[in-house]
Amino acid sequence: MPMTPMVSHRHRLIEARHFNDPESDHHPSFNQLKFVFQQLHAETSGLEIRFNAVLFFPQVLAPFHSSPHLSPPDDICLKSADRWCLDFVAQMAPHKLQWLSIVIISTGVKCLTLTHRIAPPMLDLPPLAMFCKQHPHVEVRYHFENFRCDDDDDDDDDECIPCMDFMVAGSCLTAALQGDQAGNEVNNQLFGPGIRFTYDEARHWREIWNIQHLLQGVKKFSIWPACSFSEAMYKLRHVADVSDLAEADYAILKDYAEGWLKCGITAA
Repeated sequence: MPMTPMVSHRHRLIEARHFNDPESDHHPSFNQLKFVFQQLHAETSGLEIRFNAVLFFPQVLAPFHSSPHLSPPDDICLKSADRWCLDFVAQMAPHKLQWLSIVIISTGVKCLTLTHRIAPPMLDLPPLAMFCKQHPHVEVRYHFENFRCDDDDDDDDDECIPCMDFMVAGSCLTAALQGDQAGNEVNNQLFGPGIRFTYDEARHWREIWNIQHLLQGVKKFSIWPACSFSEAMYKLRHVADVSDLAEADYAILKDYAEGWLKCGITAA
């Protein structure tokens, strides 16, 4: 995790002789370890850490059992990345929240077509939106697991599907976050007026979770694909080559993909 430390100037030396008492009941190695910890504590007194970016993932939670012979517990649950983020910031003092710069929430789920069955739930969006409004200096990047190409598939036609799904997802996400008109503008830019999407699924997702209303006025909450920029550009170039895509059309898709991969899609 990248961080920018602010170094304290209140150093003081812990004398080793204070921990080498021959009358002590502790083993000498314990005294030496205690000395190291005490010295570390003294050297880092007053140290402040400023986070450049904090990344949250979903994680499986289960009760702790000391015996390895016990069967797995029944009350295993998955704690979402959204909830990890909210619990983390809830424990921070107000002045420490100023340390945050970028918060990345890696949901671990896909958001490709925004159909009713697979559109991701946004249960924690209300508190996340409130956090963004209360701390407008923090950039929140909400990651979906998009833009995946099957490298093991030798069928060139199938290789195009994930990249095209990515473009369609961008159009649908724009409609969900900014309204149908904005989605149509992206659609015309990418595919021309001959191809139309109704955005019924995006509209349903937007309305059922009240997305557009909650994010109104929020400028630093954006939805990102969770993939590296270089890998995505390489795959897009490969798809353009195998599908004989015209350079002018490739340039349009490339510019749009670069914008999403570098800035995300916002509701603003």
